[in-house]
Amino acid sequence: MDYHKLREIEREELESGMLAKVSPTFYGEAKALLQELKKKASEQPSLYYREYEGAERSFSKIITKRLEKIMLNTAKNEEISNLVGPEIDLHTAIRGALTTFNSEVEGSEPIKEAKQDKDFTPEGKMKIVTTKYVDAYIAPNGEQYGPYAEGEHLIIDAGEAKWLIDQGYAKKLDD
Repeated sequence: MDYHKLREIEREELESGMLAKVSPTFYGEAKALLQELKKKASEQPSLYYREYEGAERSFSKIITKRLEKIMLNTAKNEEISNLVGPEIDLHTAIRGALTTFNSEVEGSEPIKEAKQDKDFTPEGKMKIVTTKYVDAYIAPNGEQYGPYAEGEHLIIDAGEAKWLIDQGYAKKLDD
């Protein structure tokens, strides 16, 4: 495992809706790489510090994205491929917790939905409707947005909403 391989896995993880295929020892290899780069960065900061920081960010994004996919697909009760190591235990635990939750609520009285003002827009967000299909993309802040179908109503970060409007992908909805 090297920095370039880690970045390649990060790119694959962010672009695909499925878990990227990684080595069964991926987490151990990535941690070893980070330890190696940290040591090099402490010995020669000018040469290795940025690479260490980049590798740390990439590993964090990979973990976050894989967790997101595992949790979402488990909640949807969909099959998940390419699970490795501790992810298998996590998937099993989440599935068990969801099964317990579902069995507890199915026999009880219907859960009342919380009333929410349909016209409420949280601060810093904007209501928009997409005017055409928008592929998934990564914003400059590192957040992933999309994909969005044409005609989809969204409440998203105001900055991203303005960008989508400016690019002709969306129209602002009145509050």
